[in-house]
This record gives sequence, structure tokens and C-alpha cells, in this order.
Amino acid sequence: MPLEQSERCAPRIRRLAWHVGAFIWMCFARLRLRVRLTYHGVPGPDQAVLLAGKHASAHDIVLLGVLSFRRTGRRPFFQMGSFIGYRVLGRVKPIMRWVGGFEVMRPKEVRRLAKTPGWDRSAALEHMREVNDRAESVRRAVLTEGGVLAVFPEGTRDSERVRELSSELEVRSALAIAAEGRDVVVWPVSVAMGRPRLLRRPMTVDFLEPFPLRSGTSPGEVLSRIDDSWRERWKPPEMVDDSR
Repeated sequence: MPLEQSERCAPRIRRLAWHVGAFIWMCFARLRLRVRLTYHGVPGPDQAVLLAGKHASAHDIVLLGVLSFRRTGRRPFFQMGSFIGYRVLGRVKPIMRWVGGFEVMRPKEVRRLAKTPGWDRSAALEHMREVNDRAESVRRAVLTEGGVLAVFPEGTRDSERVRELSSELEVRSALAIAAEGRDVVVWPVSVAMGRPRLLRRPMTVDFLEPFPLRSGTSPGEVLSRIDDSWRERWKPPEMVDDSR
């Protein structure tokens, strides 16, 4: 069964919703952003992909999804928060699932949930374990079936600098699938935001050369290589050029 139709293993991407969302976002991007885009490599059609993006803005999830789809023909899945305690974001979770999102839960969300009527810390921790176990199953399913999994190894947005990378869990998932014989590559993407100029903001997006995950490689070595790839191309805001 195709990955995008398999609800047992992975969330289902609704193609119409995905393309409508991508179209709306691209219209917005053309009005507000001046994007300079380069591709320095592309994964093979039989390779599962861990798409590792520098997280510079709130636009990055859709941006990387649309641009990587243009090169691979595969719609990427991505992790999202559980949005516990957020009235608006909590209501749009179903839509985010339609376009490839699946939930992970962080300690700060445990603290928020534990303060909710009917919950305590013990129940909140158990809920986090259940959510994150499902997320691990999804990560492995996406990669096992040759899909694209988009992650942001810094764990938070920052347009001013490259932060220390911390997504060891996601890298471990990819290494485990590679150890089972699946051809998995990491595709680093450098995203840099310039200073706002009039009503628009310059942005550079560099899809860098993918590299394979090898047996015996540690998560730290993979993250270090992603970091090195980014730093070769990434620029701070004052150096991002908006010329064409």
C-alpha cells in the first residue's frame, strides 16, 4: 500500500489539501519573500530521505515541503507539537495531519497538560510516552517505505545564528532503518533570512549535497556533518543579498 494511503503505519497525506495549502503559501511567499534557491544535489528515487533544514522562520515547513517535492516527487512528513493549551493551533491539528504532520510531545507540554483539570504529572508523562512511541513508529514507517521525513535539528527557530543541533532521536530512527538495509540519505538544507526591506524580506535556500547513512555511524557524527554543511553556505541576516 502506498505510504500516503497507509493509516496503519503513517499519517495519510491528503493530496488535494497538500496542493491547496502549497498554492496558498506560494502566493503569500511571492508577495512577502524574495527567495534565492539553489540545488547542489538530489536524492535518488529509491532512497529514503531525512530532510534536515536550518530553521530560520515560520515559513520553513511549507517551504521545504514544496521545494523538496519539486525535486523528489514525494511529499514530506514532518513532526509537530501536540499544541496542548493552544486554542487556535489545537483546532488546526487535523489540517496539519492532512498535509503530513504527526505529533510529538515535549517536556514543556507535559507541564502544561499536568495543570489541566483531570490530569496530573504522572498521567501527563504517560501520555507523552504514548504520543512519542507513536511518533517513533511513524518516523520508521516513513523511512522504511522510502518517504521523506523533514526535521529541524536545532529544535527551534533562529534567523540570527546556527544553534547547537539536538535532534539525536530523529537521527537514531533513521540510522535504525539504515541498519535494516534501507538506503537512507540525509539531505541538509540551509535557510537564511535577511533583514526586512520595505514590505519584503530576502531569503536564501540551499539544498546541499545529500550524504548516505552508514552502518556504525553515531548520531553525533551525523549531526556534526549536517552542521558543517550548513555553515559552509549559511549567512547571517546582514549578509543575505536580495538581488536577483
